[in-house]
Formats: sequence, C-alpha cells, structure tokens
Amino acid sequence: MNNRSSGAPWRVLVNVCLALFSTVLSLMLIETAFRFMMYYDDMRTLHAFQNLGRTPIGQDPNKFYQFRQLIQLSKNPRIIYELIPNLSITSNRSMLFRDTQCTINSHGFRGPEYPSAKRQNIFRLVGVGDSAMWGWGVSDDEYYLALLARSLNQSSPDDHSWEIINTAVPGYNTVMEVETFKEKGLQYHPDLVIVDYVSNDLSLPNFIRKEENYFDLRRSFALEFFSSRLTHPHENFHDGLIDAPNFESNLSRVPDQYKDMVGIDAYRSAMADLKTLSLEHNFQVVVFTHWRLPDPVKQILGDLHFPTLEGFDVFEKYVIQHNIQEYQGSPLTMSREDPHPSALAHAMLAGVLYNYLKESNILDQIFRRRGVMSISK
Repeated sequence: MNNRSSGAPWRVLVNVCLALFSTVLSLMLIETAFRFMMYYDDMRTLHAFQNLGRTPIGQDPNKFYQFRQLIQLSKNPRIIYELIPNLSITSNRSMLFRDTQCTINSHGFRGPEYPSAKRQNIFRLVGVGDSAMWGWGVSDDEYYLALLARSLNQSSPDDHSWEIINTAVPGYNTVMEVETFKEKGLQYHPDLVIVDYVSNDLSLPNFIRKEENYFDLRRSFALEFFSSRLTHPHENFHDGLIDAPNFESNLSRVPDQYKDMVGIDAYRSAMADLKTLSLEHNFQVVVFTHWRLPDPVKQILGDLHFPTLEGFDVFEKYVIQHNIQEYQGSPLTMSREDPHPSALAHAMLAGVLYNYLKESNILDQIFRRRGVMSISK
C-alpha cells in the first residue's frame, strides 16, 4: 500500500509532463505549418499574380469592401502593386464609390481596351499618375482624361483620332508611375505623356511589399492569422502587401528597400529617366497638377525643360465666384472627408488641359511631327 501511494504522485507528474509536452509539440507543429503555408503562399503570390487571363477572386461587386481588393502584387519590385485586370465595379454595390461605374481592362488600366500597336491615323496620350488622374470616386466617363479625349477628338485633323491610356493607380508615387510607364505604357507608342503630380508623389505608396521573416521566434504567425480573421474577415489569407505608414516621406522611417523610391532625389531620378525616354521615343511630356507644384519640384522640371501646368487657378476662381469659404467639402471635392476632385472638378481640369495643349501649340507640334496638318473646329 505504501509503495503504491508513494508512486502515485510521480505518475501524476509524468502524465502532466506528457500532456504539456504534447500540447507544446502540437502548438509548435501548428505554428510551423502556418509559417510554411504563409511562406509558400508568399512565393506563389510573388511569382504567379502575373497571369492576366486569370479570373480574380471577388469579381462579384458585392464583395468589394476596400480598394486593396482591387489590387495584386506586381512582380516588379519598383511597381509593388497593380490593378487586377478585367474588373467591372458598380458603385451602388460597393463601399468604394457612389453612383459610379469603374472598369479595369485586360491590361490592368482604367478605361477602354486598346492594342499596343498603333494605326497610322491614331494619336496616343498616355496618362501617368495616381488617384486624381485615375478618377477616384467618379465614373468611367467623368474623369478628366476621358473628358479630354472627347475634346481632342472633336478638334483632331480629319480621319485622325486620339486614344488615351490611363496607367494611373491610386496610391502610387512618381517612381512607381514612371516604372509603370516604362514597363507598360511605353508599348503604346505615345505622342504625348501627361504626368499628374500630387502631394504624396515623394512619399511611400499606399501599400508596400510584405517582407516576412519566417524564422522570427518573437511572434506567432498562427495567432496573427486567427486574430486577423476575427478583425478583418473579408481580407485574403495573404496577398503579399501591407498598408504603408500614411504617405511616409521621412527617410529615417522609410524601410531600407524603399529609400531610393522616396524623396526629392528619387523624384529627380525618375523624371530624368522619363526625359531620356521622351528623347529616345520622340514624345512630348507635360507635367500637370490640380493643385500647386512645390518649388523644389518646379526647379527639377525646369532643369529638365518639361512644360508644367497648375490647374488650381480655375478652382480658386470658382471658389471666389461662388463665395465658398472652404475648398474641401465644396462641390469641387468628393466630400468633406474625401478631398479627391469631384466630377465637376474633373470637367474643369479637362477644360484647362485642353486649352493649354491647344494654346501652347503642343498639339500643333505633335501634328507636325507626324506630318499631319492641324485644323480648328
């Protein structure tokens, strides 16, 4: 009896230790499995998202809850992310827009589908920018490049017409925009390139590449997965992207892999690349902004001999004429919370751009370069 009694505590201790060991081992196996799955999915995402013919998950407009569901990781690390091709989104079923239609073509651009080959009687304009040029919150026929196309076609020489390719993507900075142009826009053989400058063009983009350390023992990937599913049930398991700090521009806080994509020096380098391309491929560049250009940016553009156009004068005139006290929240913006240009503002910007291109003789220069005589309608 005494021997049995004295052995009981040890058996209990052994059983407890075995249970703890089994639990720890199971948790380690689960954690290892999650790390392996996330690594595999990360690599698959990085290399396989370039199949433009695929049918993206979530084409049902009812399932679009946020902009990140419209993008995918790019194989080009200097583009980082891009629009998923072949999407058609109706706003009344989406939280992104209101009373609008947004169509992304098979090339991942907003707007009509055009082949890369250009017919002899076609002029091409390629837009380079982010959310303002892309047309955040307005319909396919309301953003300023679409409206500019109408004006250009109404006044183009007989038997000639304009095709506009909008390569803009919300959240891009200038380095990403120029890289997108080099990889995707240049193939359209542009006669004119319009670069839309906005205040975040010198900063980190909206999303950055998710660089994971799958050997980091200070965190639990399994716990993070289950936590994220509870707080963000509509997000994909892993899409290779994370939200960037809000347009961070302080290089001391920018991740090392993006330091050469942020700041005034990065802007200067990207625009110098665009200048070289314009000379090599014989196209005109105009830098446009619906606001004001900062002095350092003006200096760079002046050194590169790029024509520039600031569109805010027409807004300022409208505000004064209509006795508007605050620009944001006025009819010129989407709302008090969203400063993106409204449909009215886009129409005004299209007019400003068209008048500038015509009065500056840029259109005539393009026509003469192609051996076409311009006409006025």
